[in-house]
Amino acid sequence: MKFEKRNFLHIIPAVICFITIVPFYLQSAENKVALVQACDPDNFQLPANRALYFGILFIQMATYVGATWRLLKEKQESTDGRTFKNRHAVFKWLKFFTAGFAIFLACYLAVFALFLFTSFYLYIALFTLLLFPAFLIHSVGYWTIKESVIVNGNGAGSSNGRYQGYKLTNSKANNLQRQLLDLMETEKIYRDSGAGLLEISKRLSVNPSYLSQLVNEELECSFTDFVNSYRIDETKRMLTDKKYDHLCLLGIAMEAGFNTKNTFTRVFKRHTGQTPSYFRKTQS
Repeated sequence: MKFEKRNFLHIIPAVICFITIVPFYLQSAENKVALVQACDPDNFQLPANRALYFGILFIQMATYVGATWRLLKEKQESTDGRTFKNRHAVFKWLKFFTAGFAIFLACYLAVFALFLFTSFYLYIALFTLLLFPAFLIHSVGYWTIKESVIVNGNGAGSSNGRYQGYKLTNSKANNLQRQLLDLMETEKIYRDSGAGLLEISKRLSVNPSYLSQLVNEELECSFTDFVNSYRIDETKRMLTDKKYDHLCLLGIAMEAGFNTKNTFTRVFKRHTGQTPSYFRKTQS
């Protein structure tokens, strides 16, 4: 990964923050205690320079949150589902964390405004700003345990010991993977609605357990997600091609290998974050 010089700009706020607090920590312990004890919560006034500093800090954090959310949306729409292990759970977790931090910033702004323009009690402001991060940390911890894919990689793409009795050598795995990809990309077998694990195993003359093991361990997704990712790519291509404007969504879904419109809509939204009708509308 190339590290450009402009990336050092991200460090500037941290450097400024460090410089502003260094004078306080260089003082003697007696002076520090005296400063803290001299603080009257009922008559505390935030210096103008510190108010400006915290305002700039808020703008910086809000900018990063907005950029993160936009990046997550772009990456989720552009990832095809065959190279990112458990991508849906990961994106869901990252969006949850980003949204939580955005809510924290909103609380920060509200308390900061009250603190500047009203006689808001200092300790209440501090407790309010500390309470929400604590809640956010516990929520992230709970979500991390709930979505075990974040902790140990368990999920749709994990074998979980199911294939301990099956062994695929590197040469066999590479050969089988090459045949499978050729079957999907050249012959486009996924357009057959009956192209499931058993059918494709027969076409490749391989045990279904070996094929399932290959997709789970080498391609890092479930076999159903693997096939559906090709179908979704096909429907996206058709939805943006004027040649298929005469087809309704069900017609396009069936052309790509889906059996029902409900299944197509559910899978399409899970892969792209959009409904097929909305995707078609934005593309047109």
